[in-house]
Amino acid sequence: SDPVPRTFPPGPPLLDEAENLNRVGGDEAFLRRIYDLFTEKVPEAVEKLREAVFSGNLKKSALYAHSLKGPFSTVGAEACRKLADQIEALCRENRSSDIMQVFEQLEKESAKVLEQIK
Repeated sequence: SDPVPRTFPPGPPLLDEAENLNRVGGDEAFLRRIYDLFTEKVPEAVEKLREAVFSGNLKKSALYAHSLKGPFSTVGAEACRKLADQIEALCRENRSSDIMQVFEQLEKESAKVLEQIK
């Protein structure tokens, strides 16, 4: 059976498209390539983070959270970047009990970003 498609209520855009376009000098094709790379790489990285978080591996969780900050910054997904940064800090502080909740927020927000840039 097919998974139930996720739908999100309409809300403010997560990314500032005009700002992203401005950052690449108005080159829409280049921005599209950035978005395509993001949609190709980020879901796999979030899944790796998920596995590390669920297995309780703080070292890998910190590493994968850190690796997501760059792509989130590149597309202007500031809320996601902040959540990844928070996960990385929680790992360094050995606060494993707090990581799951932040990861779940990151997972939801990154799914919304992916929907917006498809």
